[in-house]
Amino acid sequence: MLQTEAEKYNTGCDTELNIDKVRWSCRRGMLELDHILIPFCDEVFASLATDKQLNFVRLLQATDQDLYNWLLGTDLPEQPELQDLAMVLRYLAKKRIKEGACAE
Repeated sequence: MLQTEAEKYNTGCDTELNIDKVRWSCRRGMLELDHILIPFCDEVFASLATDKQLNFVRLLQATDQDLYNWLLGTDLPEQPELQDLAMVLRYLAKKRIKEGACAE
């Protein structure tokens, strides 16, 4: 039986996702994405409502090129529930760049 993407991250409790698995999925093939996704996972993910956490997991299923276009470009995901999250991540990325946090 195939697992849904959310089931892969489930800790066994219906309302908790395994933060370590989610964080590992934030590691991408593009350093620019790592600098956006990993801090978001470390600093924000745990405080999100479960439905928003699941949306983040769904967003992580996208290709690196799509994520790059959504978070650093002008495109947005087609799914409305992912658009808000992409805009938040885009805003946080711009803020981190301004603060010089990505220059490490």
